[in-house]
Amino acid sequence: KYSDCQQFIQCTFPDFAEAMRESIYFYLDKIYKGSINRRHMFMVAMLITHKKPDELTDQHVINLCNKYRSK
Repeated sequence: KYSDCQQFIQCTFPDFAEAMRESIYFYLDKIYKGSINRRHMFMVAMLITHKKPDELTDQHVINLCNKYRSK
């Protein structure tokens, strides 16, 4: 979240939005290409849902990532 980010670095909302978008695309590309790395999968889930790791179940993360995998 933007407010959480402000605690660590001062940035404008457009800069934050661009960084979020680029991060999501970066990790989605890894998932699309078949990565089963747990860290990649949780990063995608956290970035898309704006939830913390302890708020996500393994099954939710797997289901979310399966939607973005190459078929």
